[in-house]
Amino acid sequence: MKITEYTSWNEVETIKDDWLTLEELDPDASFYQNYKVNSTWWETNKDHKDLALLSLEHNGKVIGIFPLFLETRKQGPLSWRELKFLGMGDYRGPLIDSREVQSKRIFLSFFDYIEKEMKYDRLILSNLDGNSELVHFLFSDSKTNKDCKLLVEAPYVKVDQDFSMEKLSQMMPSKTRKYRNRLERNHGLEFIVKNQVTKEDLKEIGDLHSKQQEAMRKNGRTERVSLYDDENTRNFLEELLDDRHHVLFMIKDNLGKLISYRYCYKKNNYYYSWNSGYDYSYRDFRLNNTSLLETFTYLSSLDENIIFDMGAGRYPWKFRWTKNYKNLYIYDIWHEDSSKLLRFLQKVKGFFDE
Repeated sequence: MKITEYTSWNEVETIKDDWLTLEELDPDASFYQNYKVNSTWWETNKDHKDLALLSLEHNGKVIGIFPLFLETRKQGPLSWRELKFLGMGDYRGPLIDSREVQSKRIFLSFFDYIEKEMKYDRLILSNLDGNSELVHFLFSDSKTNKDCKLLVEAPYVKVDQDFSMEKLSQMMPSKTRKYRNRLERNHGLEFIVKNQVTKEDLKEIGDLHSKQQEAMRKNGRTERVSLYDDENTRNFLEELLDDRHHVLFMIKDNLGKLISYRYCYKKNNYYYSWNSGYDYSYRDFRLNNTSLLETFTYLSSLDENIIFDMGAGRYPWKFRWTKNYKNLYIYDIWHEDSSKLLRFLQKVKGFFDE
């Protein structure tokens, strides 16, 4: 088996077709691991970073891709090089085809190359699906087991043959329908589903999200910021648009004003809830709950087996809608050749937190 390291995206484009094939073949591949997400993210976020993407060939065919980059980080007088997965979103990881070569052999090849051939101080593989082949490999290897740790939970709702709005009503916050009906009486409620999101839609939801965060800061939530205020993020989101993978759930009042939205990415029948926002002046109407109620009512009408991923984070409001969740893990280790001081400081809780 042969490993190739790519240091420019022009080189990566030579294996684009292989990447597209692997993202369909690999059952662990999420929307966030697809080619467009990663290529777009790199184009809009590559400043001060070095590409270090790996591919693995077997019998002349690419059977694995490890989409990595290197970044220098600093804290006080200390600096170090981190090797991480490309991209954004709640799920990250490699792409593999294990039909002819066992996943264990594929991962052993990658990690052996990373350890012996790549120049870095710290390896951080974050947001790994706990049910994935990679996490199973890390757990089953005595060398890596202790450094693969729980990162966060990602709750989800199954909208399948066992789902019903009656069952959901027994789980969801008790006054959800009351607040929803009050909103409709007082201000109107138009629920809109858009399967083709435009740049104009992005501007509309981005402006609403920015205003919401600003209002929350004025109300004492000083830590609140809007991702749409970052130029790189806005450029990334615009470049990512296509007509297959984006779903926008919106609520407008009787004046046609946008008062709530939930932006999802979609792969097959899996919906990834990525970002949401609401008009802060409507906060007393519990718009987040109303938005979810309308969304699940719509999804149940499709008569499909759907997974609605509510996004990473152990927030209480998510678990008021479901008991189901995934565990996400992080593999975080310092290279044995890195500074002894850096390796010691890793043991100091919070010193090198992301």
